[in-house]
Amino acid sequence: MIYNNLILNNNIFNQLIKTIESNTIPNAFLFYGNDGIGKVAHAIEFSAALLCNNPHNNTACSECNSCKKIKTNQHENINFILPLSRKKPIKKNDSVLKSLTQNEIEDLQKMLKEKSNNPYYNIKNNNVQSISINAIREIRRGISLSSFNNSWRINIIVDAEKLCYPRQEAANALLKMLEEPHEKNLFILCSSKISQILDTISSRCLKLYFTKLSNESIQNYLINNHKTDLKKAEIISNIVNGNMILANEILKIYDTLLSDLANTIDIILKNNINEWISFTSKFPNKKYNFILLIDLLELFFSDIIILSKTNEVNNIKFKNFIKYMNQYISKYKNTDWDNCLKIINNCKNNINKNAYFALSAISLLFELNKAFSNNRFL
Repeated sequence: MIYNNLILNNNIFNQLIKTIESNTIPNAFLFYGNDGIGKVAHAIEFSAALLCNNPHNNTACSECNSCKKIKTNQHENINFILPLSRKKPIKKNDSVLKSLTQNEIEDLQKMLKEKSNNPYYNIKNNNVQSISINAIREIRRGISLSSFNNSWRINIIVDAEKLCYPRQEAANALLKMLEEPHEKNLFILCSSKISQILDTISSRCLKLYFTKLSNESIQNYLINNHKTDLKKAEIISNIVNGNMILANEILKIYDTLLSDLANTIDIILKNNINEWISFTSKFPNKKYNFILLIDLLELFFSDIIILSKTNEVNNIKFKNFIKYMNQYISKYKNTDWDNCLKIINNCKNNINKNAYFALSAISLLFELNKAFSNNRFL
């Protein structure tokens, strides 16, 4: 195996290995499921099994020359296609890399190498909306050429829904290749938004659904791989909804993030606009940290819904914030908490769309307290 720290989906990986054993490998796979569950890492692991020089039970040996190349992202037969920024204009037949600066190319290479070592390293770029058609054209130009060692040529497409949305040029170019498959050319599409992938593409793929990681598996991963203490690992596993990438990111800033969440909950409860402006002013250059904070705020309000409806403490995620939840429920009786979740989600979407940060943050406070006061005296 390439990874020694991948939470392997045994059902899916066994299916993949059976396609090797029975020589029934399709032209294309579609790995789909939530973010942070290891879809791309499984694609890398399966690619290693196909390309390994000395496979054991059709799984990668990890020690041969081929596996070593995969571990350092240097294998000639593995090509990653992912959404990239376009800082420079390019022509129809140019490599997609020509749209990047030299620093961006070096950063991309570092990220892909890191992904080869860390199955839960995040190489997503949420600010890039689509996969360039030039990336697909580049594959098409080389697809009829012989591959290194006449072995499998594998194309791993990250965020595959961005082939199709908001524009479909790259998807249409890929579709032509799927309709006219070449021997030993394999596409592995990885997506957390399968509904955005064209039916004509998904219908030509063998679709494999990855279930969410269990809280227990995430908790054990944090303890075993990061020496996280049990209480912290339990809290993180409870709030990330099966997303191991998010778990790793929260772990890095855990203490700061929980402190910021407590401040956020307290300021919103008091509706102190001046304190809120002062607090959020530290985030404009750390937008991603604020988005993580908003994610946790959503979970906090989800806990309020559970507590207000069931009064069942065991089912809530932020047990250390029960005092605050009870204060909200007591102070703002009859509030539509589902509407509060929509307000928080709208704020997050606006910030992701590069709306004016300060205005979005202030609007969040105003909208939430409007929702509270509209229902307070019902």
